[in-house]
Amino acid sequence: MSCRLFEAAEPASVQLGPRTHAVFAWQNKRLGLSHGKTCQAFGELFAISISRSTPARMCHRTGKRCVAAHEKLKEAICNSSQVVPGETGWRVGGVKAWLHEFAGLDEVVYVIDPT
Repeated sequence: MSCRLFEAAEPASVQLGPRTHAVFAWQNKRLGLSHGKTCQAFGELFAISISRSTPARMCHRTGKRCVAAHEKLKEAICNSSQVVPGETGWRVGGVKAWLHEFAGLDEVVYVIDPT
């Protein structure tokens, strides 16, 4: 069965659930797949046809939903008896930035900073 998402004729024909959001984020952030390759994988594995913008939007929405959890982790790091910092070079839209890591006893927080 092939599903076409976000066509003008059927704008709400299919909804993708939270597990799909997680798979998109995992494929893109953990495995390093582009959004196009993520779409190709879904097409080949599940016969679901999606546009490239779908996983991009879903990853963005998933990130927004993680803000509260990230804030709690940062607070836990601030209250930790031990914190080990680290940093590495990073790029945001092709522009140089820093990826800062803060590891406490039970948690790790990552912060991307352009300076």
